[in-house]
Amino acid sequence: MTATVHVPAIGGSHQFLHFLPVAFELEQSRQCKVRIFAPTSDDADGIAALADKLAMPLPEIVIMKMPGTLQAVLPPAAQKTAKLMLAANRIRDCDAILCAERTSTILKRLPGHCPPLFHIPHGAGDRAVGFEDRFRHFDKVFVAGAKDRERLIAGGRCTPERCVIGGPVKLAA
Repeated sequence: MTATVHVPAIGGSHQFLHFLPVAFELEQSRQCKVRIFAPTSDDADGIAALADKLAMPLPEIVIMKMPGTLQAVLPPAAQKTAKLMLAANRIRDCDAILCAERTSTILKRLPGHCPPLFHIPHGAGDRAVGFEDRFRHFDKVFVAGAKDRERLIAGGRCTPERCVIGGPVKLAA
């Protein structure tokens, strides 16, 4: 049986190299059916270009739509969350969710079933903003190194069982 993995790519193209290579690898393994949810057609084009550059298979891409009237009244910063919430049922219809940002933790906090939520933090470094409370909502967090893992655990944001050192994805890609 093939597992389905959904990937909300809502954090912006600057995050793509931090997590999409993992999604491409999962698709290539043929053990997972990956579907990437992109907020715009420009993002979808950027995802396709990255898969091509890395010579990896391109998973299915779904462009997250929002009614024009809602888009007209919402400031750009709020549109990411709105698109995520509008697509929540479809995104959560899978075996696992992989993301690089923490806005997607809202999927865990909405009523109804949410599959396991996996997080690959975008970037490496120890700025305080990277160690905030929403980490508690992830079922598994893959960090770049021991320092990040220790800080998440020491801050009570992750248990040792839920925090795994996976290395820096961007550098590997």
